Amino acid sequence: MDAPNPMPAEDAHELCTWFGYWAQFVVLGFFVILGAFFGAHGGEPGDETAGVILALTAAAVAFMRLKAGFDGAPRSWESFLFVDDMANLVFAIVVLAILGLVGLFVAAAHDTGGLHNGGVALFLVAALFVLLNLKRVFDTAEAHR
Repeated sequence: MDAPNPMPAEDAHELCTWFGYWAQFVVLGFFVILGAFFGAHGGEPGDETAGVILALTAAAVAFMRLKAGFDGAPRSWESFLFVDDMANLVFAIVVLAILGLVGLFVAAAHDTGGLHNGGVALFLVAALFVLLNLKRVFDTAEAHR
């Protein structure tokens, strides 16, 4: 008798792509639960606030990613998080610089706790995003030459 055909490589790739797309929502859901846990059981000043901010932000990102997926936008995180041209780069740098400064002021206002750590993390993430946006814009400009 004929042996059954194994699943073609194309089908396996589509299945992995599908699982990869939905795995991001599992990770974001974990961050929502983690934020809710710290929001409910914060031990130091600011832990509750940092937990609620984490939960709300993770939920908002999940809904934005889901909407982008249903709208047919590119599914890569790179196109979701970074800008492609110089005009948007200027706006992104201004917004990220403001967020970084807010993070530093929040960290300076609290000596310990979740808000201090969250403020430092916000500053570091904003600085990293500025550098990565710069890299992406100049890489895109170089590729179009």
